[in-house]
Amino acid sequence: MLNKKIKSILNFLILMLATFMLAISFSLAEDSVNKDISIENRYNLNEQIYLNYSVRSLGLNIANFELDINLSDSKYWANAKIKAKGIGGIFSKTEFTYGSRGNLEKKTISPKFYSNHLSTKKGRGYVSIAYRAELLTIYALPENNKEKEDLLAIPLDTKTKDPLSTIIEISLYTIDNPCVGQWKITDGRQVFSLVFRKLDLNKKAEDLIGCEVKYTPIAGQSDKELEDEKDNPSPYHKIWLSKIKINNQMDILIPVMIHAKTDLGITKIELDDITINDINIVL
Repeated sequence: MLNKKIKSILNFLILMLATFMLAISFSLAEDSVNKDISIENRYNLNEQIYLNYSVRSLGLNIANFELDINLSDSKYWANAKIKAKGIGGIFSKTEFTYGSRGNLEKKTISPKFYSNHLSTKKGRGYVSIAYRAELLTIYALPENNKEKEDLLAIPLDTKTKDPLSTIIEISLYTIDNPCVGQWKITDGRQVFSLVFRKLDLNKKAEDLIGCEVKYTPIAGQSDKELEDEKDNPSPYHKIWLSKIKINNQMDILIPVMIHAKTDLGITKIELDDITINDINIVL
């Protein structure tokens, strides 16, 4: 039973943990709030941001999450990794790696390519998404069956970005309020939405910003998961963020703590380490 529950949490994390990072919000100078990002500002970005998180359930370490974001010359690159560790590593050798790249435009981002790799005891899997004009091309191993491809095609368009590209878009273009909005996202096998709302901070320190986020499956998930969502909608999960400044020009909101509701209770995701341009940051 523990084996199945640990695997369930890790499967939950592949969809949720990376996308929880959508709460990151890079805020340019105050006079740029709600304005388009100029070509000068986009080309002046030259940042490498590394975040390392531990994932715990029932007080036990079950996984590690790493996120590396690079912004340079009006382009972005992002890489992420989720790896089972501690008691999670005993029962599951699961490891997920993600990659995404694209261009920074005036009002949005333009993703070019996304991929994720899955490694388990049972084998390996791979998904890639290539963005070409108005077309999304998905390649998957094992292949998506024809029925799943047809179901995915219904809600998919070029506005449905991958999780890592969505991080960058919200980070740079939604800078006035990180706790409001709804986004549709795909990882190449599933389509889902995230809805954010503000969290009352009376129970937390005043220097933190609190958000809640709700994950809703749309297409590609199992029939059981879709039916369960109708009968028992997914709960909101809590995120707390801390504000720091880099290069005397940019404010950045770093997620320091995430409480995700799972079948085993609250799974806690906590920031262990942050490095910006090779400098360790103490919050």
